[in-house]
Amino acid sequence: MNYYFTKANPNKWRLKDYLLKLGNDDPEWWSDVCKDVKIGDILFIGLAGAEAGIYAKATIKSSAYKQIPDKEFFINPGDISERLGADVEAFHNLVKNPEQERDLKMIPELYRVIRLLHIQGGCYHLTDKEGKALNRLIRT
Repeated sequence: MNYYFTKANPNKWRLKDYLLKLGNDDPEWWSDVCKDVKIGDILFIGLAGAEAGIYAKATIKSSAYKQIPDKEFFINPGDISERLGADVEAFHNLVKNPEQERDLKMIPELYRVIRLLHIQGGCYHLTDKEGKALNRLIRT
């Protein structure tokens, strides 16, 4: 099993609004995954910006494939494009109680994850140590 991290830029996509609307339902698909994800890998979903943190966790249940994400939550229609995504299951929506950046700073293994919250780019492969630290933090 591998661990991956993807994040949303709140100036481009309204992750919190999407997760609030989703509620307890599981999304069928998640965009901006790494091309090498495999069934059973764990995906942590973060939010950049002023409210940076981890807002969801899911298990990958398909290989990556291209699809156009839901248009409703994009801020600028020009940002809508085909993206690499994967089917997910065991989705844990943390929008009402996210693991915020200030809390992540207390865990030395997550230093690089905190930096990833604030740099350009979509999906990152986490080290085993980082993935296990996030898994301990996000009990499911």
